[in-house]
Amino acid sequence: MRPNRCWMLQRKNRFGLVTKEFKNGIDGFIQVVARDPTIVDASGRIPCPCAKCRNRYREKSFWVEKHLYDHKFVDGYINWTLHG
Repeated sequence: MRPNRCWMLQRKNRFGLVTKEFKNGIDGFIQVVARDPTIVDASGRIPCPCAKCRNRYREKSFWVEKHLYDHKFVDGYINWTLHG
């Protein structure tokens, strides 16, 4: 059964604030990715799936989290092909 990732589409509420569901989802995403040695490089960086970086660049988890809050996930990235 596929995990429920509806939270990825609920980034901001009607007031333009990041939702609690999105924040919790990002926390879980970072936890999953950070413990997978096939994803994290020797410098501790992971591919950034935000709409700006589009998995082309690697960043520290802190910056990936910030990018996702600011830019959302790249469209259609419900199946985390590069993130486990």
